[in-house]
Amino acid sequence: MFRHLTLTPDSGGVSIDQTDPSSVEALVGQTVVLPCRVSPPPSSTVKVDWRRDGDPLSTRRHHQKPNGSLLVGPLSQLDSGWFLCVATREQERDHRYIYLSVSVGSSLVPILMPRDGPVLRFSIDRSGSSQLEMRSGQTARLSCTIAPPSALKAVSIQWTKDGQTLSDPRLTQHSDGSLSIVSLQAADSALYTCTASSEQQLEQRTLQLKVQADLKITTAPNNIQVPEGSTALLPCVVSGDNVNIGWSRNGVPVRPDGRLVLKSSDGSLILNSVTPADEGTYTCNAYTGIYSVSATAEVKLLLRQLHPPLSEEEEGGRLW
Repeated sequence: MFRHLTLTPDSGGVSIDQTDPSSVEALVGQTVVLPCRVSPPPSSTVKVDWRRDGDPLSTRRHHQKPNGSLLVGPLSQLDSGWFLCVATREQERDHRYIYLSVSVGSSLVPILMPRDGPVLRFSIDRSGSSQLEMRSGQTARLSCTIAPPSALKAVSIQWTKDGQTLSDPRLTQHSDGSLSIVSLQAADSALYTCTASSEQQLEQRTLQLKVQADLKITTAPNNIQVPEGSTALLPCVVSGDNVNIGWSRNGVPVRPDGRLVLKSSDGSLILNSVTPADEGTYTCNAYTGIYSVSATAEVKLLLRQLHPPLSEEEEGGRLW
């Protein structure tokens, strides 16, 4: 999840002041400021990007202020909705959502504040891990558990992927606020943010989903017999992303030496000048993240015959 820290300009990070109001009310025709005070301020290295429903904003009625906040107007009722401010600096990133409510007439629908009466406060359960690692084809379920449960009926929940609204039919938001993604693909790897809001409060939780491509050995080694002094090739071609391949012989890791023992770029093992000491059970181990697959093959030497076999005539006429 994104950390909201107070950073000095030389720290290499970026932060957004989260103490500003998360909702703004205005009338049609007015001009308002959506607060997004960025530290350090926007510059050639600090970029601020405003979006609505995942789309960049036009410059005709939207103007960014020097501190990162957004000036919007003149307003229409169509401007009502969630706005996203994203600040980036090198590899650091921070963001915040602001809800703009635009009304017609001289009166606005009041947002109840604590002084107006008892307010049901809520929170998002953050006890679980914020990182989820899955494999292609599986189904992921990202939780957004509201506490206490009684607050769920008064809370609106919206999910975004890397700051953009979701439109994939493989994604389903459930009544408990969780998000499920079926038939996972590598492209589903992203930061998913759950935004829970009521009239008085807005809470967020960000989860990181990593989808590993299907890990499979497409070309496995076979049992082979080779003459002593020749070369043995044990193929091990694996499909998947960021795959590491290692070999072992009789359970002991095989260390390529660049001369007699080589490992090719596709992971296959090459044994040069095979000797009896090279016989054994060889296992190709392929792994990525928490997933692994393996394949095993036997390497044996061909027995050399000291004399060629004799024909029946030769055998019968052999002199002793």
